[in-house]
Amino acid sequence: MPLDIGFQIGCTSESCGKADVKQYQSAIGALMYLAICTRPDILHSVAKLAQRNHNPHKEHESGIKHILRYLSMTEDYKLVYRRTGKQIEGFADADWGSNSLDRKSYTGYVFFLGGSAVSWESKRQSSVALSSTEAEYIALSSAAKEAVYLRRLIAEIGVLNNNNVSDLLVLRKSDEKVLDYYILQPE
Repeated sequence: MPLDIGFQIGCTSESCGKADVKQYQSAIGALMYLAICTRPDILHSVAKLAQRNHNPHKEHESGIKHILRYLSMTEDYKLVYRRTGKQIEGFADADWGSNSLDRKSYTGYVFFLGGSAVSWESKRQSSVALSSTEAEYIALSSAAKEAVYLRRLIAEIGVLNNNNVSDLLVLRKSDEKVLDYYILQPE
């Protein structure tokens, strides 16, 4: 795991030691580049640590070191694309109220084509969801917007034949079980 489960970015203790802001921001910038371009597995962890760019503490710095150790152990991980004949498949999920400071949820989604991720995102939701169902629907909304964009992009550049572009499947996933699915029909 890039970060321990339940890692909180808030420091409420008086004994929290400050970290060097410039070094912290530099490390977050390098990790963000990796997360956005080639390593979707660390995106959520890096995005969570990036929220403390203005006032990092020692525990946040240790979070960066944890991610760097994870990267050194998984340096052979890579995105490999191959012709599979499958349509785009997307997964979306939400982590309801996981931020202990403002109780906002996190949205995450990933789309696969050719056996690897082609689009992914992990971000804090802009509003506070009142239930886990609401948080899931906000996550599905973000994923549906991306699915429509990807369908149009792939149809325009002609990567897949029209049979595979006509429908995109967006799955809502929680605790490794598929709860339900939605088919996006072409316009």
